[in-house]
Amino acid sequence: MKKFQSIPFEKFTWLVLPVFALILMLPFLNPELLIRGHDTELHLNRVVGFVEAINSGQIPAKVYPNAVNGFGYGWGIFYPPLSVMVPGAFVMLGLDLDIAFKLFLWITLSLSGVFMYQLVMDMSASKEQSLVTALLYITCPYLLSDIIIRSAVGECLVFVFLPLLFRGFYSLLYGDRSKAYWVAVGFAGLAYSHVIGLVLSVMVSAVFLLFHLRRLWNWNVIKPLVAWSLAAVVLSAGFLVPLVEHMFFHDYTIEHLTDNELTYQMAAYPSQIFSSEFVFHMSNYLGDFEEMPFTLGIISLGLLVSGMLVFRSLISHRLAWFYLVALLILGATIFMSTVLFPWRQAGALAFIQFPWRFLIFSVFFICLLNGWIFAELNRGSIQPVAIAFLALVSLVSVSPLLDIYVHEEIYFEPRYGDYRYHNFMADEGVIYNGTFMGGAREYFPAGVDEVFLRQRGDGVTVLRGSAVVKDFERAGNQLSFSISGADAAVLELPLIYYAGYQVRITDGSGARLTLPAYESPNHLVAVDLGALSAGEARVAYRGTLPGKIGFYASLVGWLGMIFFGLYQKGIIQKRLSFARA
Repeated sequence: MKKFQSIPFEKFTWLVLPVFALILMLPFLNPELLIRGHDTELHLNRVVGFVEAINSGQIPAKVYPNAVNGFGYGWGIFYPPLSVMVPGAFVMLGLDLDIAFKLFLWITLSLSGVFMYQLVMDMSASKEQSLVTALLYITCPYLLSDIIIRSAVGECLVFVFLPLLFRGFYSLLYGDRSKAYWVAVGFAGLAYSHVIGLVLSVMVSAVFLLFHLRRLWNWNVIKPLVAWSLAAVVLSAGFLVPLVEHMFFHDYTIEHLTDNELTYQMAAYPSQIFSSEFVFHMSNYLGDFEEMPFTLGIISLGLLVSGMLVFRSLISHRLAWFYLVALLILGATIFMSTVLFPWRQAGALAFIQFPWRFLIFSVFFICLLNGWIFAELNRGSIQPVAIAFLALVSLVSVSPLLDIYVHEEIYFEPRYGDYRYHNFMADEGVIYNGTFMGGAREYFPAGVDEVFLRQRGDGVTVLRGSAVVKDFERAGNQLSFSISGADAAVLELPLIYYAGYQVRITDGSGARLTLPAYESPNHLVAVDLGALSAGEARVAYRGTLPGKIGFYASLVGWLGMIFFGLYQKGIIQKRLSFARA
């Protein structure tokens, strides 16, 4: 008992956040079924593809063999891998697919709060203010909408890494510059999470830094900012290099919502941003997702208005300019999420697809502001009762999302599915498993014909010359077959072409040849046998040379960051001292 009493619980205040996150995960606590969001099946398909690719020896996993009925889909080339690596690791450790996905979402929500807590601790050294800010952050309706309604796992991860990125900026501009490495971790984490989120984060970060130009215009600030930004590029090279290579040097079908009119129709009305969770239907939504709330939350908005009571205190505060910039960016991002912004004339900015994505940053900055306002209203000494009350009210305010006691039609009618691994693989009714063209039919080589793929079927065909192909076997997107009687033959393989396929043939004398794979007229993998008449062929996706360089550069970079982090914490020195003793 004495040992229990001696535990310094006050040092682990942040542990409240994972517990509170578990309450927010109520819709996922059904042990047999998984709630189906807009993109749940899409991302489960990606997880399955990642696991299947790894199990077939493809490291890193770039072309997933479960999609397009075995023809392979370059999910791993074009979509950041973190949202499949984590649940995929749980699956490979023995958890079923639905449990792994739920655990991943809980960890994502928990880390969003914990990292926000750590950022505010750096800024305020106040556990109370940090906890309040983090609680507001993980109970924001938009984040819960991403998790429960949209299943937008990439955007959910943006909430995890934004606090780390701004922890680095804060350290550079206001705090301990030795912690500026969080800039690299934050940017790299965003790169491995969500491409559009990364681009928007770069834009918002640029605005934030421009407002701090006087502090930034200092060699002692610029030098670490540039260094850690370059480090972020190295850390994320494993994903960014193959992405850039394929986008620039190969022609793919991209069907993003890049039309300005469609983007405008996805914007929200101002009344949807400022209404409470219970009355957001006071204005009709222009698009197709009527069940989605866009409100910033009545609690957050109420606290922000209450800030007028303590505005005079802000003027003399050490971080006055930081919070004022946060307020300006909050206003700008709210404006850009609505129909008030001229989206019909936005041009290339339509790549965002959904203007409401700016609410990610609105949520981030409004929580930072409200944490300070709440602390100031309590004169810097927040009582535990006040924190508990705020947590309770925040929980009640998002109760429609948690399906606690409000009629389902207020937000959405929850739909559940049995998404265990075996069922998911066998169920032809699962849209992304049962169709040839996954996702939004994006990132296939331009010209891929779904009708042709359905009619073609599996197996190797001879496009030119003659050859006899026998003993064809497929293990994921790895193929093996024997060739005989070949005469100037060109073979077409049942794999959609992505640069990086490798064809190795062992001829009759035992010599091993590596033949270049290229894109057939049907946009599948083809190989020219040339003078080779017979042999045993093995085909696998190994990636391109730039992709391999990027992978190993990022691997070395992350190992270096881990070593640097341990050194910063003094753990390396302690180990060395212990070894010498």
